[in-house]
Amino acid sequence: MPSRHFPAGYTLIELLSVIAILGITAALAVPSLTGTFATTRGQAALSRIAGDLYLARMQAVRRGERVSVRFDSTASGEFSGRYQIIATASGVPIKAVELELGPDELRMTNRPNALVFNSRGLLVGVSNRKIWIESEATADTLVVSRLGRVYRGW
Repeated sequence: MPSRHFPAGYTLIELLSVIAILGITAALAVPSLTGTFATTRGQAALSRIAGDLYLARMQAVRRGERVSVRFDSTASGEFSGRYQIIATASGVPIKAVELELGPDELRMTNRPNALVFNSRGLLVGVSNRKIWIESEATADTLVVSRLGRVYRGW
């Protein structure tokens, strides 16, 4: 009985077709991933600021003195992406932060020059402070209540 011989492997046309389909799929996915990365970086910066506000409040209670969070500005008055946590009475810097974002990637509006927590962890000032934070792909708010609590997304 004669054996049939079937060709093994793929033809050049089949391989080129698969490569073309993969290339088109990758080209469609890249813009969507770029937006996702920008959103993630913006949310990470917001979480870091919120966490450092919590830290400043706890340091004020622990040290028994006022602690301030001072936001640095550029020459044009925009948020530079840097801020410091400082023990106000002694002038001792507790932490200096530089966010890993470009100056155009994160904007803070209604930003105070400094937020100050007293020795009981309460915000010094008359009312709640609301800070709007915008990046390329996301916008959110941080609210520091008169009681010193930090809320996101109000």
